[in-house]
Amino acid sequence: MKILIFPGECCPFHGKTLEERPLGGTETAIIRLAEALHTLGEQVCVVTREKEIPSSTPPYIHYSEVEKLGRFDAVLVVRDWKATFIPFKTDKIYLWTGDNWDNPHTFGIGDPRVYNHLQGLLTVSHWQADTLAQTSGYPREKISVLPNGIFLPYFQGHEQRRKRMIYTATPERGLVHLIDIFPSLKAKHPDLELAVFSSFDRYLSEIPLVVRNDKPYFPIYEKLAQLPGVTIHQSVLQEELARELMQSTLFAYPSHFEETSCISAMEAQAAGCVVVTSDLAALKETVGDAGIIISGDPASTAYRQQFVEACDRVLSNPAVFNELSQKGLARAINNSWMERGKSLIHFLKGEEK
Repeated sequence: MKILIFPGECCPFHGKTLEERPLGGTETAIIRLAEALHTLGEQVCVVTREKEIPSSTPPYIHYSEVEKLGRFDAVLVVRDWKATFIPFKTDKIYLWTGDNWDNPHTFGIGDPRVYNHLQGLLTVSHWQADTLAQTSGYPREKISVLPNGIFLPYFQGHEQRRKRMIYTATPERGLVHLIDIFPSLKAKHPDLELAVFSSFDRYLSEIPLVVRNDKPYFPIYEKLAQLPGVTIHQSVLQEELARELMQSTLFAYPSHFEETSCISAMEAQAAGCVVVTSDLAALKETVGDAGIIISGDPASTAYRQQFVEACDRVLSNPAVFNELSQKGLARAINNSWMERGKSLIHFLKGEEK
């Protein structure tokens, strides 16, 4: 098949960006899905707003060149439904979005002029599909699910695992709760560490520190940095982050954010790291039985007590850690980008929904 992937409202990137700097989840997903489709024998082309585009496989082209391209069997527009109305040379236009019901990019998606125009809407979880249908009016029967994936080659081999918690999501999603949670665990486990790899710089490119949009979260970083056993890092290349996850025991994610398909949790499982997180939005769907899910408000005393108890149980009992770690590793095999590519090909060919 000849497939065009058109990122809408995404940060500029190209096929080699992941080798150069940290990158957000949507942009990463496009790169990895395109690579998987190419490896599976499909003819793929990705549109970018980057002015200087290095040679890569599959190829990337500047968005101004789209009208010069030939006909495609299918066009996959990512995130921005308005971009689906570009006059692409195809009979099949699909939209793939990981945005939630309250994200401005999904506003208007339930208009009949939108869903009657599309051949299909792809979401990254069943929870997201159900929620979008309920809140926007988009017909649920016209929504299919293509979750995020994992780049498994980054997780090959072994690392020396330490008694360490790790947080790798952006700071606004629940980092603040670790200010109270970590000291309680540190009291039970004096040798416990917490590594924080969290900022918004994965969404930016060569922007000076003084204008970084995570500046409101600096007080959280400062409070955490003052705690014994805590180290604060900026975002790192994803290959490096994979090794850091493989060195950790717990992915501590007391999230108050409605995740639609949490790549951070999926990567933690691929690293054999046990996920402890919230029973919120699609997190239970993403984590499955390969982690510990905590109900309630992360800001509440009851939630934080349960979170501490869950982490303590994993840290204190090797059998609990090994069981959940192995379940996570097994789950990750089916969450590879190659598997996602196969699913998309079957979907586009009408072989499965």
